[in-house]
Amino acid sequence: MQKTPHRQNVQTAIYCPKPTGLQGFSSMRCMAERAVKNARSLSEKSGVQHEAIILAPENFFAFSFSITKSAADREARMMLERLPRDIPLVLAFSVFLTNRRQPQNTGYIVSQEGIASQPKRTFATGDASRVAEYCEARPGGKSAKHYKQAWHAREEKLMEKGEPFLSFTSGSGQRFSYMVCLDVHSKSVGFDPHAIALVSADGLGLEQVLCLSLLRKGVIANDGLNGTRLAPFNLEERIKASRGALFDRLLLDEKWARANE
Repeated sequence: MQKTPHRQNVQTAIYCPKPTGLQGFSSMRCMAERAVKNARSLSEKSGVQHEAIILAPENFFAFSFSITKSAADREARMMLERLPRDIPLVLAFSVFLTNRRQPQNTGYIVSQEGIASQPKRTFATGDASRVAEYCEARPGGKSAKHYKQAWHAREEKLMEKGEPFLSFTSGSGQRFSYMVCLDVHSKSVGFDPHAIALVSADGLGLEQVLCLSLLRKGVIANDGLNGTRLAPFNLEERIKASRGALFDRLLLDEKWARANE
C-alpha cells in the first residue's frame, strides 16, 4: 500500500467493535459510516483533522469458509468505493474464506490508499476446528490433514519470500502493522520498535500479546473472546508522549458494543 503523507495535527481514533454473528459485510459498512460521521463532527468542532481506524475481531463475521476470496475481494472493493475523501479511514478485518477451494483465514486492510490482503500464516486451534467442520460438510472430499499441510506450506512460502505483514501509516505519521490472532507468534515477526501492532483475534492469550509488545511500540488487540487488550498497559500515555505521533485516544464505541450483543 502507498504511504500516506502525514500531518502533525491529525488525531486518530481506533474503534474496536464486538463480533456481529452475521455473514454479510453490511455491518462493517454501517460502522464505517458511523466512524466517519463522528470523525467529521470532531474535525468541525476542533478545527483539527480527525481520522478513524476500525479494528474488527477475528470472528467479526460469521463466515466459516462459506465465501470465496473473489467474493470477499468484491465486497472489499465496494467498501473502498464508499470511503469518503475528506476523512482518512482504515478498515482492518479478517475473513474465513476459500481460495481455489482451499480454506484460508485472510486479513484485509481497506483504506483510501487501496486494498491489501494476506492469508493468516499460523494454523491455530480455531482454524483447525473450522477446517474439520468444513471437511465434515463435504464427505468424500480432501481431509483436514491435507488442508493443514497446505496451510503450513503457504506459511513457509511467505517466510521464504520474506513477505512482511500488512502495514500502513496513519495521517499522523504513526506506522501500524496488522496481524491475525496467533500470527503474533509467527517466526516471521521481526523487531519494529516504531510500529504499533493491530491484531484481530479470538481467544489470544494475554502472554502472547505481551510478548508481541516487546517487539513493537505497542499492541492493540480486538479479541472476540477476551475483548480489547492493550500492551503495554500504559500504551495510550506512551503514544501521546511520543514525538511526531499524535494518537488522540483509543475510542471504544459502547453503542456499537450494545448493538452487537
